[in-house]
Amino acid sequence: MVFSNSPHDRSLIAKIQALSPEQIAEVEDFAEFLSAKMGRRAALDRLPTIASALEIKAKALSDNQAAEQLNLAKQRLFQSIFNESQSAA
Repeated sequence: MVFSNSPHDRSLIAKIQALSPEQIAEVEDFAEFLSAKMGRRAALDRLPTIASALEIKAKALSDNQAAEQLNLAKQRLFQSIFNESQSAA
C-alpha cells in the first residue's frame, strides 16, 4: 500500500504519530506479521497450480521420478514461504 494524501491516510498517520515509541514498535511488528501472513497465503494459493502441473508431469514420469519432482516442489514452496517470512522480519 502506498500512502496518499487522502483524509483516511492522513488520519492513520496522525494516529500512529500520537503513539509512544513502544506502541509504534507494536504497530510495526503487527504490520510485519500481516505482511508475512499475506506472503504465506499467496504461497498456499499457488499450491493448487503447482499440484496440477506436477500431476500432469507425473503421468509421464516413473514413480521414483514423480516422487523426486514432488519433493523438489515441496522444498521450493517451503523455501518460498520461509524467504517471505524472513523478508518481513
